[in-house]
Amino acid sequence: MVKEEGLDIIHKAAGLAFMRYACGSGANYRRVYQLMTSVSRHFESYMRSLLDGPGLASYDELRKARLMKRKYVAYSAYMATLSSYPLLAPRAGLREMASTIMAKMSLITGIKVLDNINDSLHSWEEAVKSLDRQYEAVSTGGFQPVEGDDIKARAENSSLLISALVHRWLEREAANASKAREIFLEDLRRYIEGQKLSFSQQSVEHREKIDIYTYLRNVNEKSIGRIWVDLDLCMLEQTVAELDERVIYELREAFDYLFKSCNIYDDVADLDVDMAAGIWNSVVYLGMEKGVSRGFEGVDRGLLRDTVRLGDLHYLKAVNAARRLGERLSFDVEGLLRCFTALRYFVMRKWFFRTKNPLDIIDFVNVRVTPEIMAYAGRL
Repeated sequence: MVKEEGLDIIHKAAGLAFMRYACGSGANYRRVYQLMTSVSRHFESYMRSLLDGPGLASYDELRKARLMKRKYVAYSAYMATLSSYPLLAPRAGLREMASTIMAKMSLITGIKVLDNINDSLHSWEEAVKSLDRQYEAVSTGGFQPVEGDDIKARAENSSLLISALVHRWLEREAANASKAREIFLEDLRRYIEGQKLSFSQQSVEHREKIDIYTYLRNVNEKSIGRIWVDLDLCMLEQTVAELDERVIYELREAFDYLFKSCNIYDDVADLDVDMAAGIWNSVVYLGMEKGVSRGFEGVDRGLLRDTVRLGDLHYLKAVNAARRLGERLSFDVEGLLRCFTALRYFVMRKWFFRTKNPLDIIDFVNVRVTPEIMAYAGRL
């Protein structure tokens, strides 16, 4: 059987190398690796059990339809463990960390499956309605099942059931986190609206109306950074009873900019795939602003490097927010920053393996912002 892209030995070795770097010490690496692998195995087993019911597409059916991929489990466990450990390890026990990681995996898996359904099976109108149903599933734990026995209806019901697990976790494991929970639901609504706007990238009628500034201000709100770390905040509030307002703000800002930078790096890595699918991403919009490219007329290497620098602008904002946070909350700031670096490399791994110019890799390693790109700072 051919392995899915991203689960081959080269990608695994790269991922473990990034994790080893992020963990700092060998002892931390062993703890994080054991936590990640145990949660990953449990999550996949639970998905098989959860989705084995009437009106649902099973785990294997979702995989056969390419709406679910095994790498989603591996990647979500990797990213959730890597990002949660520096924040929660000083305050939460192993059980609390594992449950938070599982909640984050449920969140991103539900999002990815529904995103694939919207891309391949839904009309624009159906996709918008499905996102509203997803918000309902996460915020209330319930949803009105989509009627029908076809794969589209059953797959959406499965994605909504996965999403509803987040609400169950909030009720059972973070019942006292009222402030963080309220913020999470506000950020979830912002994510949903950003996701709706991102559909414009695929519409011939609407994509012409988007420029790089609209993309950065609105479309890039599809970033999951805030809702991702909001679940860590819920567990932090549950364990320490009360969180400083500035801690909440800085942590959300750090992860918001981190994941927005990853969206932009991902645009560089996936440019060929996006353009083949008729999607205009940040590379194209930046090129249009600079007069370098127009739509699908080609992209030069200089534009790709400028887009990486635009990602670096967001990334450095994430780093600065994390450093400010370290002054207010006692946790492993350097460990969190190593996690940021590892996630940055992890997102660009496909591009590393494809590029034929080693100078591109060297250029990426040096995080920096050119004066020309710094001009966009006031628009973020």
